[in-house]
Amino acid sequence: QILMLTETSDKYDFGSFRSKDIDAFIEYYNDTINENKIETLVTAKGINNCLAIINENSKKIDIIVDVEDLTDTIILQIKEIATSQLGCSFEDVTIIQSN
Repeated sequence: QILMLTETSDKYDFGSFRSKDIDAFIEYYNDTINENKIETLVTAKGINNCLAIINENSKKIDIIVDVEDLTDTIILQIKEIATSQLGCSFEDVTIIQSN
């Protein structure tokens, strides 16, 4: 299989196409890992369901939580989790209550 991949890459010049695709994949992969970490940490705080969506160059995030009473304490905990994982500011974290 390795030989086949090498032969294929020798036949075609992928040039910058390959580099851009790899960079995009790495960014997508890193965002997915960070989203998962944030969802896990928020859930560990007692929130039943959480969905984290990173956008705008991996520096802004929307976090959807399933909680009846979204208190200031919960908001602060969620924002602290997101900022520590992404290195973004509090203003870059949007919390959406789904309940």
